[in-house]
Amino acid sequence: MKILAVDDDASIRELLPMILGKVGYDNVVVAASASEALSAVSEAEERFECFLLDIQMPQQSGVELCADIREIEAYSHVPIIMLTAMNERDFVEQAFQAGADDYLTKPFNISEVGLRIRQVTARNGQASRVEIAKPASIPAACSFENTVALQGVKGLLQPLAFSNYVRQLSRSGLQATLFHATSVSNARKLYETLSEADFKYAISHAADTILGVLSRYNALTTYLGKGVFLSSSTAMNTRPAIELESEIQGVLDEKNLVSEQDLPIDLDIAVGASVSPLSNGDIDFEDLKFRTTARVDMRIKEIIDAPRPIEIRRNVR
Repeated sequence: MKILAVDDDASIRELLPMILGKVGYDNVVVAASASEALSAVSEAEERFECFLLDIQMPQQSGVELCADIREIEAYSHVPIIMLTAMNERDFVEQAFQAGADDYLTKPFNISEVGLRIRQVTARNGQASRVEIAKPASIPAACSFENTVALQGVKGLLQPLAFSNYVRQLSRSGLQATLFHATSVSNARKLYETLSEADFKYAISHAADTILGVLSRYNALTTYLGKGVFLSSSTAMNTRPAIELESEIQGVLDEKNLVSEQDLPIDLDIAVGASVSPLSNGDIDFEDLKFRTTARVDMRIKEIIDAPRPIEIRRNVR
């Protein structure tokens, strides 16, 4: 595996190839700055398969470099791990929003570096196999449960990256975060009645709308499959879930989505009440999925028992 490690600290650049060699990665290229890294990318005859980026660097930060790498088509899904001394919430969130797959803070454990690289490259290998299996003109397989087909939605984290973000919150003592689920409550019906391409089209528009509405709260969002999205934010308590639901629903209604057969596609949105993990305990990703999904299911039941008036559904703020 060919790895590019970027750090302005000469001692780190000298140390990383030795560390990575001990965990089985011998093909390591180092760069001292973002510009040097981008030059290495453009001049490489063999594509890099993983990036390790420091955050604090002169001229251009590692977060900005991460975003630039993601804009290069050949590297849109290549694993990126931030390897930094910065553990403040702003840096963590900015890194994942820029497209990072994982985040490790210095000083780091040699075996853990190797483990994290194996984890993110294994996920990337699965995604690549899906992309290679079909011509570019055919949408990636989009089953009701899987999340692979939505990896092209800009700003949407893959579940593994979101899980790593949650783990970093726990490790850095940044647990004061709210989480909530947003569900396309009629997703099962849409999946059974629409073509695969139309279902992907509909869920992608739902993702884009959710990301747009939540962007003002600096939220991070992932798709869990089955029409359910999981989001996190420290500012979510400034807006009741029912108001977020109304806005997301209204924006989607205004889009007037139609299928390939020119038939209307109606997406029904439900936003569950927020979940706040214990401030002095680890945040468990599986537990978050269970608790947030349970709350959005409760909201769906409320809507079924007392349907929203049409005028509320179309209220776009």
